[in-house]
Amino acid sequence: MADVINSHVTKLTQYLTFEAGHDQIYEERADSSHLRSIDTRAKRHLLELISDRSVRLVVLTGDAGHGKTHLCRVVVEKLLGLDSGEAQRRLNVLGSGELPLGRIDDRELFVVRDMSELRDEAVERLVSAMDSHGRTTIVCANEGKLRDVISRSRGQLDHLSETLEASQRSGRTSIHAGVYVIDLNHQSITVGEQGGFLSELLQQWVMDGRRWRVCATCPATDKCPIVANRRLLAGEDDETRGERRRDGLSLLLRVAEQTGATITIREALILTAFLVTGGLDCRRVHGASARERDGDWEDRRPFFQVLFDPPLSKDQRATLPLLDTLARFDPGRVSIRSVDESLIAVAAAERALETAGANDSAKPRTRKQAQTEARRHRTRIAFLRRRDYFDLDGDDEWRRMLDDHAPVVARSERIGFRFFREFQQALDGDVESRQLGAITEQVVRGLEAVQDVRRGSRRLTGLVVVDPAYGAVSGSASIVANQISVNRITLCSRRAHWHSAWNDASDLPRSLDWLDRRVVVLFQPPKAGEVALELNLLQFEFVMRSAHGLACRRFYQGDIRRILARLSQLADLRSEDEDEILVIHRDRLLKILVKADGDIVCEGQP
Repeated sequence: MADVINSHVTKLTQYLTFEAGHDQIYEERADSSHLRSIDTRAKRHLLELISDRSVRLVVLTGDAGHGKTHLCRVVVEKLLGLDSGEAQRRLNVLGSGELPLGRIDDRELFVVRDMSELRDEAVERLVSAMDSHGRTTIVCANEGKLRDVISRSRGQLDHLSETLEASQRSGRTSIHAGVYVIDLNHQSITVGEQGGFLSELLQQWVMDGRRWRVCATCPATDKCPIVANRRLLAGEDDETRGERRRDGLSLLLRVAEQTGATITIREALILTAFLVTGGLDCRRVHGASARERDGDWEDRRPFFQVLFDPPLSKDQRATLPLLDTLARFDPGRVSIRSVDESLIAVAAAERALETAGANDSAKPRTRKQAQTEARRHRTRIAFLRRRDYFDLDGDDEWRRMLDDHAPVVARSERIGFRFFREFQQALDGDVESRQLGAITEQVVRGLEAVQDVRRGSRRLTGLVVVDPAYGAVSGSASIVANQISVNRITLCSRRAHWHSAWNDASDLPRSLDWLDRRVVVLFQPPKAGEVALELNLLQFEFVMRSAHGLACRRFYQGDIRRILARLSQLADLRSEDEDEILVIHRDRLLKILVKADGDIVCEGQP
């Protein structure tokens, strides 16, 4: 039987940035027929804006790879009635914003597909877009270039500058009529009406069996790691496990976004193509030796190994920085005793150790052999942890084989986050007040611990804010600058905070596929303004762990400085008598008064 080349696999390899022919990651060269149009909220919102006759200027900002050029092409196709090829040709020829691409009703449509391509004329193009009537302009620009152009406009682009600042500060995309700024860095690939961009991408590239039908006639299909990865992600071995694996991948990327990473559409395309192919193509599979097929491929080419231990050189890996981001959440590096014991026992029972490259037939006799065996054992355990993260989620059939009452270990904990559930509850805000109150109390304890204040197990009634001048002093006592009652401390999502603070005028969450990435701790001191402290998932985890005794201050120095700087605003809001000094010593709050005759009186609370 002759070797078979799957054209779908060939297209996937053209998304890999470490291969010479990676032309599919650029909108100007992409084959839109291969990746059918995936609907996003940003796409629908932009079409609505451009259809509005009152809109003069829409600025799409964000990192390279978010699909700004693709959004422009969709607008040109839909609203000018052009096919994909003609729309792209007009963008290539007229995408500098000097001439219109066409007319929408009685308006002309201008597009600046990349402001980085413009020099001195950039200011003039933006000023014309804001001041001219009877036209609508779309501008694509990263934030750095946009701010540079605004700074050179000598005040002519103040309205645009104010809109950009409002977008960052309060989530409002427009504060002046007809001018909009949409920051695509807030766009998420893991959420959406159809499950998010990642879910739809997997549906098209992996779940669509028509793209893989030809592989059934290939003589190498039984040993092909590409086909094996596709079967694992599609769940051909077990539909339930296939869904679990896709959910596990979505959770990883969601956690990356909620810890501060910005994942672009382009990175999602590259990563998905890499996970499916493992960096291989059909010709390499056909030409591989039996040793490669039986050894390296079984150990390193499954998608969960490719994700955390990619078979790439240092230079190749540098082309996709997202891999280094995801490596921080490698379940193979997280040791949980109950998980490891069950994995080893069950894997031994079903001979999975041999699959992972184990060789227990000979005991080590020398120190070098022992080191080699230990290294092999670590590799084997990491393999099993990674596989288990995707195949299983807490209480499952494998775990029940070992112990029906074994503790459930959440998937988020397997990648290093013990308080992910609490983070989501604080974001959702739909839990019982008792649960949210318990989370708030732990946050308060953590914030006090960050200030080096350690309290006992008694129930807290308020947050102690240490005087900033003594915030870095370690000791058993701290000078208190202010106290905030727990009743005046609330947790909410960033979207909820924006909507509350700006009377529902923050429309950025409605403009794109929005994922709440930060918990907002709101402090509302009496007779004073509101102070907000934003915590992403990693910072929230640090605060919660600090409440339970974590003292790793050197690693979190940057986060500690940021938290202390925000709490110092609360210290300035104290409205009590400045002649008295409050000191907290362990669990006792002491009040020190200096009388007129010079006597010092110390009053303590039990």
